[in-house]
Amino acid sequence: EPSEPETPTKPTYPSKEYDGIDMPLNQHLPSDVDFPQLHVSSKDGKDVIEITGVSVDFTADPTGKKSFSFTLPRTQENATEFEQLVVDNILYLDEKKYNHQKYYITNVSLHQENGMLTKTVTAAHIFSVLLINNRIEKTVSKKLGIKEALDIALKGTDFKYVIHAKAGEIPSAEQENFGEKNSTELMDEIIEDYGIELDVDNYKIHVYKKMGQVIDFVLDSRYNMPGITITTDSQNCTTRAWGYGAQKETDSVSESKGDGKSTQDEKDVEKEPEYVFEPVLYIHPDEDKFLIEGKPRWAEPIKDERYKKAGSIISALKKHVNPYPEMTVEVEFQKIYEPKLLEIEQDFWLGDTIHVIADTADGITFEDDLRVVSIQHNPLNPYSSPTITFANFRKDIQRINVDQVKKMKNLQRYINDMLKTLR
Repeated sequence: EPSEPETPTKPTYPSKEYDGIDMPLNQHLPSDVDFPQLHVSSKDGKDVIEITGVSVDFTADPTGKKSFSFTLPRTQENATEFEQLVVDNILYLDEKKYNHQKYYITNVSLHQENGMLTKTVTAAHIFSVLLINNRIEKTVSKKLGIKEALDIALKGTDFKYVIHAKAGEIPSAEQENFGEKNSTELMDEIIEDYGIELDVDNYKIHVYKKMGQVIDFVLDSRYNMPGITITTDSQNCTTRAWGYGAQKETDSVSESKGDGKSTQDEKDVEKEPEYVFEPVLYIHPDEDKFLIEGKPRWAEPIKDERYKKAGSIISALKKHVNPYPEMTVEVEFQKIYEPKLLEIEQDFWLGDTIHVIADTADGITFEDDLRVVSIQHNPLNPYSSPTITFANFRKDIQRINVDQVKKMKNLQRYINDMLKTLR
């Protein structure tokens, strides 16, 4: 006889909150060295060798993703570590904030010229490598707190999280069909849905509503900032969009006439899809300030089967539609060793807000408090010149108007000075 059908069990998601126990790292790594180092080891961790004489190009941002690359010419002295630089072997890097960070080699380019061998190596942090290979098969559709969402996304991994936010600072979010993706994709969704930022220390994920703080530090073009690039872009500005959720399930059997046959007219008519809720048109409240020749700026519609409630897609549309110009500030920072400055200036890192001023003979080009969202530098050299990217932010309309007034005043002052010189 046929067996009794199995009753499906609800998915269980054990807590991944940090419990004070760290994942063990390679025991052969040095612990009594004060300066930053780079080591390579085989996958089994038996051989750990320091790599010297390289300049590391390291990049990090508040999504928790970190990577770096370097180039090493082969010599008689470094033959052993050179041969260890193969895909899937492990690199340990002392970063500015965390030491012995574990990376997997993801790409190796071998170049030969005039009998000289050179390898260019790219490595990604375990946060990126291990999560992308972990898949969550089942889905959840309900309102989830940040801890519940993280427990689902990190299930089956060795990663744990620490929440650095007050109770209620990270509100719950309505989730529909959350799952059936790899853990990296789900973590990206969590960052977007809950508006959080991540700082990763090996297997420990620090979760912030907004990481960093205001730091007493000034980047000034007159002494420690050789270059600055300010880009304002309105190409991605949009003021309205449609949102379409899940479609209703329809009966595949066609309605027919009494003779059991469909008419040709019925076959020719294409039925519009029916949705579980009416499509939503979202219009940004500041649309009238950003019209082009009196017409709105349309964003691509959101069409997503996950949404089964109008409220959920409205929340998505509010993030999708944004009329404000995007502004990016990128600077080159020249670290200056000056003992007197060390006494009065604080050091800064990702998420911190510092003051930036760019000056020329014709006046101030730019001055503002900006938040660091990306750093590219060589962590093995504390006096390397990093490239810093500040927040990609949408300026509100009042601030845009203020900036325009400032520019007009500066231009008028420049014209007046020129006229005085001519007289």
